[in-house]
Amino acid sequence: MAEVNRNLSWQQGNILTGECALKLGLCSEQEIGSKFFVAVSHDCDLANSYKEPRVEIITAELIDKLGANSYSKNARCLDLEFKYD
Repeated sequence: MAEVNRNLSWQQGNILTGECALKLGLCSEQEIGSKFFVAVSHDCDLANSYKEPRVEIITAELIDKLGANSYSKNARCLDLEFKYD
């Protein structure tokens, strides 16, 4: 049985750094700061790389204000308010 390590550097909901996204080929240098990449894989899958060798990541883009895609009005696109510290 594969050993499962719960000491993770990534967790579900973490935003990848611009440097990390660039190294993974997810964005260009010009897109850093306007596009964000969020790990959406469950923590249990991230901890078990033997059974789940890939990390699921979604792309988020910075928008000026919430629009027609907010409050679940669109099934494929969602505008969210997000505070980033």
